[in-house]
Amino acid sequence: APAATAPPSPGVAGLPADFSGSGTKATHPRRPKPVAVPSHEPSADDLNNIQLQQHRAASPPAGQP
Repeated sequence: APAATAPPSPGVAGLPADFSGSGTKATHPRRPKPVAVPSHEPSADDLNNIQLQQHRAASPPAGQP
């Protein structure tokens, strides 16, 4: 596996200290990613997309009765 794209652990040689530091926080198993909305709660955009998909699935194609 290429070490550049998938470092086995934070602080790999060749990466800036900055990167490994932020990477440690972002990938820490006990720390959820900083997101505006909890992952189990859909955001407004997600709800809109779901409603659109349901509407399209329930609606006949354009040109059909």
